[in-house]
Amino acid sequence: ALRRTLVPLPQLLAELGGAMRSGAAVRQVGLGSALGEALRSSRGVTVPTHAWQFDALPPHLRLLIEVRGEQGELLRRGRDIEALQAQFRLGDRRATAGAELERLRGEFEVPALSSFPQDGVPARRVVHAGDRSAVAFPALSASAAGVGMRLFDDAQTAAEAHAQAVVVLLWQSLGKLGKQLLRSFPDHDAAQLRYATFGAAGAFDAQLMTAVAQVLYLAPLDTIRDAGTFHELTGQLRRDGGAQVARIGKAMAEVVQERALLIAALQSQTSPAYVPARKDIQAQLDWLVPAEFTLRHGPARLGDIARYLRAARSRWLNLQGKVDRDTGSANTIAALEARVERLTQQAIVEPRSLGDVRWALQELRVLELAPGLKAAVKTSVTRVTRQIDGLERG
Repeated sequence: ALRRTLVPLPQLLAELGGAMRSGAAVRQVGLGSALGEALRSSRGVTVPTHAWQFDALPPHLRLLIEVRGEQGELLRRGRDIEALQAQFRLGDRRATAGAELERLRGEFEVPALSSFPQDGVPARRVVHAGDRSAVAFPALSASAAGVGMRLFDDAQTAAEAHAQAVVVLLWQSLGKLGKQLLRSFPDHDAAQLRYATFGAAGAFDAQLMTAVAQVLYLAPLDTIRDAGTFHELTGQLRRDGGAQVARIGKAMAEVVQERALLIAALQSQTSPAYVPARKDIQAQLDWLVPAEFTLRHGPARLGDIARYLRAARSRWLNLQGKVDRDTGSANTIAALEARVERLTQQAIVEPRSLGDVRWALQELRVLELAPGLKAAVKTSVTRVTRQIDGLERG
């Protein structure tokens, strides 16, 4: 019943914009109280303070907070206000909490580990000293010297480092078996050579190792924080790793091969009339196959990516006499992609929903730009437009 009094939402937001207190006043009474007061003023509606359950919001809908210095430089960004407050309460490194944190760093950090720590790795450590506090984020960290234990200043960097280091330790624990597993699909060496034309040495195997671990664990790898879970995953890798390496490795190799074929096709035609199509296909290729393509898109998308690359190559090879039609269709899709990019920058739409519409746009490219090929799902410009309309309306 309460929600019915709060529509239409755009009109309500406009009303609240005029009725809200100033920023300083909001900070004094709290956002929930300020919103409740504005609703009473504009609509005569009373919303109890406890109804504003900000903690229940999914992460992508929480405020993105930026902390900037005196010159406007970005110091920190995040959605966890308590962590940000704890970090910046520290102030001068000479402060008591800062000294305590440095002491903890000296006791906690380990430059090199031979196995996963038996005592586990906590996700967060908070140090209190008087009225000051500091927060740090423990994580495993891989480097050229091996895997060690570090304290990080922000959660995101810690999570990424921890996940990467867990993968390194997993495969190290397999010894020779790990190397044998990585070469358990026939095209491994050829795929590595093709990948080396746009990715770093060793990165193909690193992505493959990470993808296999992700598929077997079925949860973010940075959540592996205890030795028992780590050893369970190691055992699963010994049992099922070979089949997963063969399946995912083959799919990765196919993507790398299709990328090479598409690039060769683009280089075979140099007509000035083809320049817009070339730029459009190159942008599509850059998005589909960055150096870390398996990690960015996930192993489940590899088959689709190879199919989209084949469709792009078919588009290019059959462009003669169809340039005007191709340009018109590409411009229509580009306008839809621009709307999705604006939604991405606004950070108000769930990332998964944005991902769904991006893949829908790839299917639309098959339908509209690759004559003779069929999209894998039912799609049309109207259907995708409505999908984006829905995201924009919220």
